[in-house]
Amino acid sequence: MPKYSARGVPDILILWRGVFIGMEVKRPKSDLREPNGRRVRQGNISAYQDAFGARIIFNDGEYFVVRSVQEAEHALAKVAIKKAFNIPKPDHAKS
Repeated sequence: MPKYSARGVPDILILWRGVFIGMEVKRPKSDLREPNGRRVRQGNISAYQDAFGARIIFNDGEYFVVRSVQEAEHALAKVAIKKAFNIPKPDHAKS
């Protein structure tokens, strides 16, 4: 990410047919080893990434944490299905 970007901004930003989609890409679980012998750690989201994702969802966007190309494709398919069937967005207004 650029030096002065906001903390927690997702790695992939998509605007598709009026829907804002944020995808945070993390390392998948594996039994691989680094050159020094340590196990490769699974990526976890930080508090900043979690808060930014919540803001995206609150503002009627979509936010996903993906660990593979297949997960990313599945997430985009979910958004396409929601859009195709015109599934209503949740109402966040306070009653």
